[in-house]
This record gives sequence, C-alpha cells and structure tokens, in this order.
Amino acid sequence: MYLVICKFNHMSSVAEAARRAESGLGQRLKQSPGFLGYYVFDAGDGVGGSVTMFEDKEAALVAKRRLLPGSGRVWST
Repeated sequence: MYLVICKFNHMSSVAEAARRAESGLGQRLKQSPGFLGYYVFDAGDGVGGSVTMFEDKEAALVAKRRLLPGSGRVWST
C-alpha cells in the first residue's frame, strides 16, 4: 500500500474543506486506478491534512501528479 500525505496550513474550516473534498476531489480520486481511500483530518490551530491510499506506487504517483500537484509526499507502508 502507498500513501499520499498532505498538510494544509491556514485553514478556516477543516470540516468545510472535507465536505468540499468529498464532492470534488474525492469523486475524482475514486475513479483513479488503484485508489483505496481518502481521509481528511483536523490537526488543530488551522492546520488540516489528508491521507490518500493506493494499491501501488505507480497509482499513487499518477494520482499525485494529476490530482494533487504540488502537495504531499508518497510513502510506502
């Protein structure tokens, strides 16, 4: 399994960002080959994050390039 982990600073509402992601980015991720899951979390003090899971490294890299450019790193579990 491979993860793309992203950190977002200066968020006014992590809950609102999560709702928007579910109908926008989340829907596009679900169509990506190898997609396993997408989770948004509140780290406190206006910081949020997301963890996106993929079956393999190539799927994670392709999705990161296409859907998550400029954010996050790909990690192996």
